[in-house]
Amino acid sequence: MKRICLLFLLSTPAFADPCDYVGRHYKTDVEPVAAYTYPASRTGDIVIEPSLRITVKNVGVNTLTDPAGPGDIIHARRVGVFIKGQTLYGWLNMPLAPGQTADLSVTVPDGLVSTCEKVRATIDATGSLGQAGCRVHDNDTIAFTARFGARFCDIIRPHP
Repeated sequence: MKRICLLFLLSTPAFADPCDYVGRHYKTDVEPVAAYTYPASRTGDIVIEPSLRITVKNVGVNTLTDPAGPGDIIHARRVGVFIKGQTLYGWLNMPLAPGQTADLSVTVPDGLVSTCEKVRATIDATGSLGQAGCRVHDNDTIAFTARFGARFCDIIRPHP
């Protein structure tokens, strides 16, 4: 009788939260690891809009693949990025194996973010990358300083 009780007590914490089991075996999740801003530029007739590139890492246990659903193109997945009250869309190349990184680029409308502004961006705003539930969206926000062009945003003080 004592052995059965002891076994039950040892195994209960492992299955107390179903998300723990799902996380170990089926987790599908990405997190932002870096963010870079690029200024608008023009070369002849070609105009490049200001953009934000977020490097994301697959921290799940499954390989992300393209769902080939409506609005998606082959070998890429459309991903929403939430910045300052707006959802912007970009494409993330697929497949993305566990531990691998890829770049997600979105065009930033003029005036939304200014140079040297501290900004928070949340990836997977539409829920297309992480599985439903189980706290996979807790790690989707990254804070960065927008540096369009070659401006320095830190205050440089003279040496006393």
